[in-house]
Amino acid sequence: AIKLGKYDGHDSDIVTLFADDEAGLTEAADIQLVQFDCDPHYDEMLAWAKENSGKTPILSKHLLAIGIQYSEEQRKAPIVALGSVQRGDVLCLDGNSVWRRLYRFTVRGCWGRGCLFGFLSE
Repeated sequence: AIKLGKYDGHDSDIVTLFADDEAGLTEAADIQLVQFDCDPHYDEMLAWAKENSGKTPILSKHLLAIGIQYSEEQRKAPIVALGSVQRGDVLCLDGNSVWRRLYRFTVRGCWGRGCLFGFLSE
């Protein structure tokens, strides 16, 4: 999935940390990207998801599919897969007009209000 995403960079330990995650999608998924008007923490986003029709955070496989199929989206804003937690980290896509990368970020941190968070739509 990293090769198919054609990223300009990625954290070298992603392959090890997320090795057990499923990398492929066998069916279409309807994903909603949500931006918060604050600098949210992981627990706050999960609480928001539960309060909003029990939305399910996207997994690694969904984020990797976005990176492959909709590579320009991550140039607009970083995209976080809250459902990809492995050893205290989640997968994220980031980029700008010149580069794109796949990286990991700690769930203990606080994301900026410019990030997008993926949830599966009903």
